[in-house]
Amino acid sequence: MNEDLLPLEQIVALHAEYGELLDHFTHHCDSVVNRPVRERLAEYCDQLARLHEDEAEDRRRLSGLWRREH
Repeated sequence: MNEDLLPLEQIVALHAEYGELLDHFTHHCDSVVNRPVRERLAEYCDQLARLHEDEAEDRRRLSGLWRREH
């Protein structure tokens, strides 16, 4: 089995967490409050890049955007 592939349960959990994080991010404008949320969103995009190699470059770009301070 390819060690880069995530189990389906973990993929579903990641998508659920992503939705919750986006909801949190859109309701809190404070950059200090959102810093850990942005970091987790960046990690999520990194993990998705592993799953979807055809979209990997876009996912890595999004990961970098989430890590930038606004």
